[in-house]
Amino acid sequence: MGDGGYLVLVNGTPYRWKRSDQMSYQMKHWDFPDIIQAGNVPRIYVEFSQGAFKKRSDTSGSVKYTLEGTKCSFTIHVRDDDERLWVKLDALEAVHNPKGSEIQLGWRHDDCISFVLSGTENEFHSTNTPMDWMQQCRGTLGKRPLSQLCLLGTHDSAMSTTSHSLVPVSPIDPYVLCQSEDIHGQLELGARYFDIRPQLYKGKWCTGHYTGKVGARGESISSIIDGVNKFTKNNGELIIINFSHSLQSDVEEWREFNKEE
Repeated sequence: MGDGGYLVLVNGTPYRWKRSDQMSYQMKHWDFPDIIQAGNVPRIYVEFSQGAFKKRSDTSGSVKYTLEGTKCSFTIHVRDDDERLWVKLDALEAVHNPKGSEIQLGWRHDDCISFVLSGTENEFHSTNTPMDWMQQCRGTLGKRPLSQLCLLGTHDSAMSTTSHSLVPVSPIDPYVLCQSEDIHGQLELGARYFDIRPQLYKGKWCTGHYTGKVGARGESISSIIDGVNKFTKNNGELIIINFSHSLQSDVEEWREFNKEE
């Protein structure tokens, strides 16, 4: 037995990915499909073989894919000391990722990590994008309407922190926390669509995540504004903020905002 998790491969290219090589040592699960069709998003289970008599630093695996019709290829690697996955761009380059570079994917036990490759030869885009990825991709995206774009967005975007009326920490925190970064951090990581749920609490504008009256408050609206302004000071990116699920909690019967609010 050993730690396991999923690797999601997103083939956003027009090419089939053909597996050309695969090896592993001390891996319980390291089985990748022979072919990944254009547009497909397979999820591969990866599990280490761990035990008292196994040297974790020896555990490794790799699998190489070639993009059919091109000379482009990349290799996915895994190691157990520390647990991590990464991709080496053997014979292709992408925006912000030169040929021969390595894209670190990390590791999440019992969870998913992903590797994305989109675009066409000589114009690939991948994981580890530049902070101003929209500006960098204007040649590809500039003339397209929003209806033809797929933007990275987050759910309950302001719930990277929690605060409560009565206690500093609540057993429900794992259920209401949705993000590991605040809005500014999410912008730096590439998110451009935000699900903001405003709440009025003691006359102050904040955000919240509730079912009925069970939940918690998140990042304040003023902090969100500061984060957006700080990011756009140096990055001319399109940012979409969707306000919904408003909550007036300064009244006995909590409700949505009225027109005046």
